[in-house]
Amino acid sequence: MAGSEELGWRAGLPTELQDHEWLKDFTKVGDFATAAIDIKGRMDKAIMPPGENATQDERAAYFKALGVPESLDGYTFDPEKLPKDLELTDDILKWMREVSHKNHLTKQQSEALLVDMTSRVTETLKQQGEEEKRKEQEDEQKKEKAIQALKDEWKDQYEIKIARAHKTGLGLFGEEFIKHADDSGIGNDLYVLSMLDILSEVQLPDRFLKGKQITTPEGKTEGLSYPWMRDFYGKPSE
Repeated sequence: MAGSEELGWRAGLPTELQDHEWLKDFTKVGDFATAAIDIKGRMDKAIMPPGENATQDERAAYFKALGVPESLDGYTFDPEKLPKDLELTDDILKWMREVSHKNHLTKQQSEALLVDMTSRVTETLKQQGEEEKRKEQEDEQKKEKAIQALKDEWKDQYEIKIARAHKTGLGLFGEEFIKHADDSGIGNDLYVLSMLDILSEVQLPDRFLKGKQITTPEGKTEGLSYPWMRDFYGKPSE
């Protein structure tokens, strides 16, 4: 154990306290007294959490000391702190007050949480809008590219074939097909339009042309042929 001179003012303390590490930080009893008084002041102002067996009144006093509003009306939100381009309905604000009060949030905490939430939602909506715009631009570019491919393929017959394919699709499948073709992009697909154009060659204004019985060179009958087909000799069917 250290001698009295080494202990200094701590020599007057009980033996079990003389070598306490915290006390060694103070060379004078006055310094220790100043620190103790400061700690006492802090403790007096401290808000101590209620214990497990605390009464309802003790819990209420604790939350009141923290600054938690006693009712939903105590939660107010400064419009200047919220995003201007996001509409917050009364139902949303009511829900926020209820959640805040249920979780014992202070007014400041509740408002800060709402600001963070709405800012996040606004940023997410902005990103989604930018993504949708980018997608629309890509779709438009694909459409223009597909149309140009059709024009290159059909040249001066482009307008005629497009009108004929549209009429055929409408006649065979109805307006829902036309709408789906436009929305999905298949309305500009060369293969789809080519098939509709071929079908248009066997379709009269109100009905299909009747097919002609196919007869092989051996005299065997095999199905029907239409004007757009070719016979076994590669010649258009009559």
